[in-house]
Amino acid sequence: MSEKICRYAMVMAAFLAVVLPAGPAVQIRAAELGHYAPALPAIRDFILPDPGVYYIQYNLYYTSDTLKDKNGDSIDSVSVGPLEFDLDTDVDSFMIVPTVVYSSDYKIFGGRYAALISQPFGNTSFQAALESDTLPGFGLDVDESSWGLGDTYIRPLWLGWSLGRFDLGASYGIYLPTGKWDAGDDDNVGLGMWTHEFMANVAYYPDEQKGTALTLAGVYEIHHKKDGVDITPGSHLSLNAGISQYLPMGPEWLAELGLSGVAQWQVTKDSGSDARNKDVKDRVYMVGPQVGFAYLPWGAQLTLRWLHEFGAKDRFEGDFVSLNLALTF
Repeated sequence: MSEKICRYAMVMAAFLAVVLPAGPAVQIRAAELGHYAPALPAIRDFILPDPGVYYIQYNLYYTSDTLKDKNGDSIDSVSVGPLEFDLDTDVDSFMIVPTVVYSSDYKIFGGRYAALISQPFGNTSFQAALESDTLPGFGLDVDESSWGLGDTYIRPLWLGWSLGRFDLGASYGIYLPTGKWDAGDDDNVGLGMWTHEFMANVAYYPDEQKGTALTLAGVYEIHHKKDGVDITPGSHLSLNAGISQYLPMGPEWLAELGLSGVAQWQVTKDSGSDARNKDVKDRVYMVGPQVGFAYLPWGAQLTLRWLHEFGAKDRFEGDFVSLNLALTF
């Protein structure tokens, strides 16, 4: 009986050392990620819209079965003493992010003023299994899933400048820890921390009708300490680049084709007594197509995006699929 208890303790030690520090769902990783999801905004979403009120519903799905270590190598096994355990993980997350945008004619420093608010909610699910050929019939399985509110995002300051064939923008936003969060849980939807977000973007239009747009946006995050645990995630820098082409389809319809790429890096170290792998900084790259259709009389647009992650370090690597609906009021 004591031998079985010892073996079980070794399995648990392996699981705690490799899987649990990763966290839940889209946020599962060995290091601490930030709030900003670069797969969420479409290519032209960084550009300040014309004056009006807009409703955007982002619907985002993420899936991954590949966990990467600090060197970018896949983690599919773990060793505890003389024992080797096979590790299988599966991450799935679906988020709905209703967003309201207000864009005005009011100007500050020559730039038009706008603001927005988002309240995500959704499902996070995480499955993991450890098995060993040297211990037949013995293993460990974890399966966690829940629905809940995510952290509220408010962008109280968003300014945009139109300079001929260029559009420039800058904004400040803040994430409020209103989502489901309990330190140590595997099915959290929120992150349990405040985050400050600073964004700057530029768009260039080769033609006066702005049918073609080349966009670039940089987002910098500064995180606060997590609730209930002594961890302050390091700051993150994200770059979104894309090319979008409008294709008229008669007087009432407009199609859009696009291609976008993302690079996201952790630029400062995690801190706090509970932080793991403090000297490791995560990163990931993404690339994928976008297609959309707009019905001009209603001011409505439907956009489908796919982004494939690659080059990940210290985090999961998978795929994002989003289907977004935008309405003008």
